[in-house]
Amino acid sequence: MHILIPTGGSELAHKGVVQGLSLAKSVGAKVTALVVEANIYGVPTSWMNRIFSAVAEYAEHANERALKVLSGVADEARSVGVSCETVQTTREIRPAVCHLAARAPRLTARCGPQPR
Repeated sequence: MHILIPTGGSELAHKGVVQGLSLAKSVGAKVTALVVEANIYGVPTSWMNRIFSAVAEYAEHANERALKVLSGVADEARSVGVSCETVQTTREIRPAVCHLAARAPRLTARCGPQPR
């Protein structure tokens, strides 16, 4: 069994991490912790030239933050004896989850359009 635990590093997200790790421990599952940062590279090129340094600074900060969050989840998983892979991406959340689902054949995910 494999459990995906999306997180963003907030206090509320941490509660989800703790619950996910507890579930994984109880059923002997591995976990993958996922952080999805905003993809700011969708900004129009005309604006990009004016904000390039801010974009680079944001990307560096977001990467450092994601690594810190994921490192904390990995440490917590290790402390409770759960195998944990960490993934950081700038994809939108649904494509990121679908990408991970494709890597885990037993994981089922609805990756098409969702009913509203």
